Amino acid sequence: MQPNKIFTPNGILINFTLLVAGLFFFIYGLVLAKEFLAPLVLAFILAMLTFPLANKLESKGMKRIWTSIINILILLILAGLFFLVISWQMKTIVDDWDDIKDTILPKIEKAEAYILQHTPMDEGELEEYKSDMGVGDDEEESEEEEEENGDNGEKGEQALSVIGGAAGFLTDFLITFVYIFFFIHYRNRFKQFILKLFEKEKQDEVRNIISKSADVVQHYLIGRLLLMIVLVVLYGLGLWISGVENFIVVSIIAAILSLIPFVGNFFGYVLAMAMGVFSGGDMSTLIGVTVTFLFVQFLDSYILQPIVLGGKLNVHPFFIILSVILGNAIWGIVGMILAIPIFAIVSVVSRNVPAFGAFGYLFSSDEEES
Repeated sequence: MQPNKIFTPNGILINFTLLVAGLFFFIYGLVLAKEFLAPLVLAFILAMLTFPLANKLESKGMKRIWTSIINILILLILAGLFFLVISWQMKTIVDDWDDIKDTILPKIEKAEAYILQHTPMDEGELEEYKSDMGVGDDEEESEEEEEENGDNGEKGEQALSVIGGAAGFLTDFLITFVYIFFFIHYRNRFKQFILKLFEKEKQDEVRNIISKSADVVQHYLIGRLLLMIVLVVLYGLGLWISGVENFIVVSIIAAILSLIPFVGNFFGYVLAMAMGVFSGGDMSTLIGVTVTFLFVQFLDSYILQPIVLGGKLNVHPFFIILSVILGNAIWGIVGMILAIPIFAIVSVVSRNVPAFGAFGYLFSSDEEES
């Protein structure tokens, strides 16, 4: 009997090389296609969140076109409320910016004096470092010169850049909701398309995988949405008691950052500490922020998540971290948010397709060891 050529040294090397090359070009293609694929995948994930409500409304006799419109309106209202609260709070920050600067400048001066006194860095090196970072007296002088000279051309370019960025965001926002509408309205058609790719004897198995994948994503998204609402309330209450100004927007941003496992909570804490300093808070304010985040994170990790999410996701924490890092490398913040539900689908497929059974075992969070 001849040995299998795949497991010979040359066969392993060739297959490993092909695998690495394939992954490289696949990931590189995803990076290049970000502008097209990111809104499409985001729309698909959000559409899956609405499927249970759409199915329930249609079971009561409502036409599909109306269920699709109702679900889109619900998502639009939620998005509108979110942007309304954020813009309202950001306007408050802008209005209070002069007071914030007056509060923070003495603290920066104290920090600079401490650095000069306790480190080998001299004043010239500190000013050079501040200049490299784009802050300091040079920036203030240049701003004063621009105001005196009336550099309308540069201001015009900045205005056009802001308008272009806003137009691009609005376009992506609208096209995402167009995608969501079509995913909701034609969900059965897309499902039948997937089924028709397989032989009839395999279609029940594929249908089961589709159902499990949708169930896992829906459970994760609904659970995450509930957890975010609870986190906003808990963060807001703690930051309000601690005396942090603009505690509502800080609480919302911190809850949204919790979508990014591990690092998101840390950035939320840093933001809350910064706002505590900007609002003129003393040591008791910073202690209150720290206690708030420690308490809420303990509550979220050990009580709320096990109750709300349970073991439904069934993805090993190690691969959650890897998927988030890879998502950030491919699509940035959007990739980090989408990484977990996408990898959950990959894990479900791996566990239910015999050819990928080994990967399904590797990706899962089951405690059993062979």
